[in-house]
Amino acid sequence: MAEQLTPGDQWAKAGFTLVELLVVIAILSVLSVGSALLITRRPGLEQGDAAVFRDAHERLRSLAVHSGRAHGLYLDVRGWQLAEAGPDGWRSEGVRLAWQAPVRFRAERLSDPAARAPEIRFLPDGRSSAFEVIFGTGDGALRCRGDGWGGLSCGAG
Repeated sequence: MAEQLTPGDQWAKAGFTLVELLVVIAILSVLSVGSALLITRRPGLEQGDAAVFRDAHERLRSLAVHSGRAHGLYLDVRGWQLAEAGPDGWRSEGVRLAWQAPVRFRAERLSDPAARAPEIRFLPDGRSSAFEVIFGTGDGALRCRGDGWGGLSCGAG
């Protein structure tokens, strides 16, 4: 005689167990972490850093002109962070974004270094700090320069 299932038995035998779901989640986590590590180590990351920097430069320059308030970028070898001038001095905004490739920079100081002003400042009249940022090393390095008046120019070497 055939075994008859009640509706409750049918639901109990369908689906996955919690252990099976946890194993699948663990495997997907390991794969995603591994792929993320491989992606961050690929060559050509300096181009991505330069593209993000160019975009931030143009947006902050435009924002300073349209808002009538000075804005800036704090730069160091680990990453960069947005800044805004307020009545009490400069304050950083948001999180520090890390560079994906090695970065070096030179910036002309417009004010007292003790004031902890950002390395690159964008003023409401359209001027900015003169600077040079070098993304990457060796033959693949990209240089972005700003003279303080014109736009940003970026190129190899």
